[in-house]
Amino acid sequence: MFGDRRLGANRLSKARRRIRAGLVQKLRGTPFYRAIYPSTWHALLRPNGLAKQSNAYFTARPHPGAGIGHQMANWIAGYWFAQVLGLRYAHSPFPSEKWERLLGFGEGEVSVEALRRDQAYRTVSLPIFDEDSVDEVMFIRRIIASYGDQRVVFVAEQDQFYRDQYGVAENLQGKFSRSGDLARPHFDPSFLNVALHVRRGDIGKTKKINNPNLAMRWQSEQYFLRILDSILQVNSDTRPIRVWLFSQGHPADFIAFTSRPNVTLCLDVDEQNTFVMMATADVLVTSRSSFSYKAALLNTGVKICPDEFWHSYPPQDPTWIIVEGQAEVSTETLCRALEASKIDLSRFSVDSSV
Repeated sequence: MFGDRRLGANRLSKARRRIRAGLVQKLRGTPFYRAIYPSTWHALLRPNGLAKQSNAYFTARPHPGAGIGHQMANWIAGYWFAQVLGLRYAHSPFPSEKWERLLGFGEGEVSVEALRRDQAYRTVSLPIFDEDSVDEVMFIRRIIASYGDQRVVFVAEQDQFYRDQYGVAENLQGKFSRSGDLARPHFDPSFLNVALHVRRGDIGKTKKINNPNLAMRWQSEQYFLRILDSILQVNSDTRPIRVWLFSQGHPADFIAFTSRPNVTLCLDVDEQNTFVMMATADVLVTSRSSFSYKAALLNTGVKICPDEFWHSYPPQDPTWIIVEGQAEVSTETLCRALEASKIDLSRFSVDSSV
């Protein structure tokens, strides 16, 4: 009986999200869009200039119907824009308790639920805005100012975009490193451990289905093999290299990779273990994937990433190697990145110098 009620409530919630998402998509960019938000009318009818808020919080909810990479992008946007807008951050937990504990992002943060329950805060939804538009950001500030010192948690519209997600990477790395509720897999420290994320699964169907959204995420086998061969050239006598290839499919699909030395296939491994190993590898090679991009944000080693992606990379950070064209990474570039990373090179017994 109670299970049926929960199932019905979940279906109703999903239906409401779909209707709202459709409405936002249809009206966004039109003169009518802002009018669907009560907060817009509050700002227009009760203008308070640009008074500074002292009680308000800001949050963004991880999308319950999306993958964890997408959900992390939502959470990070909330954390970032709270700072940009001069507000305190209120934690919106991830839908999965397992991911919530694993990431540890809520550590030291007050939750939206606690604010509503214990301190009588109310939530106020904000229109989605273009972070690069001065006018749109100013309008959001105008809405916030119109509430004065009221106890309000401003909630970003679902999927509020924030491009430069690396802006809070150090904060996230600290939270992730301190979260220990779940057992984590560990690498053998006598090896230079390389995690190679070859995205297939959902995008593997692009060979049969003409889907531009999936096609833009596709990267060839040769792309990854060239990067792998570049890595294997780095002084493997003093730093023995072990490669962990994460993907989906059958071993026969990856024969070209297993022909290289010390490559272990990790196919269809559960998401949490995959993510942890990618986030803690000495060298992480990402795909055009929000999943591996978020693991890169938490990784303190070397990140090798494709140049064309919907989120940007830290400029002038040698631990991020952005690959262009033929996907070649020079030994010099990789060695410089290893030196600049937080990898403990002294753990190699023969010679730790690069």
